[in-house]
Amino acid sequence: DLVRSRGLGDVYKRQDGMPLGVLEDTEYEEGALALGNSSKILIYTDGITEAANDPNEQFGDERLQNWLYSKGGSPLGAEPLKIDLLQTVKNFMGEAAPRDDMTFIVAAQQGV
Repeated sequence: DLVRSRGLGDVYKRQDGMPLGVLEDTEYEEGALALGNSSKILIYTDGITEAANDPNEQFGDERLQNWLYSKGGSPLGAEPLKIDLLQTVKNFMGEAAPRDDMTFIVAAQQGV
């Protein structure tokens, strides 16, 4: 579903379907999005949203969306965003060890 949220951007999140790379010859739905200046794309595994701190509270979708929204108008490129997200998740986790991979891809359309 593509959802306009708080006028800060669009969030596309699939709740169903086969994860990438699990089975060979899996067919996936294709789509296209028009990106404007300063657009950001974040593709991530559940290890990001399920990263937990010592009281076992998960980072979660809402924190991740809030982080992305806070960077929405930012001129930052993909590399600084990658570093910032990783540090944000690690700060949230504190001393807790990761229980899963924390794989993600950040792409940033910088103003032309």
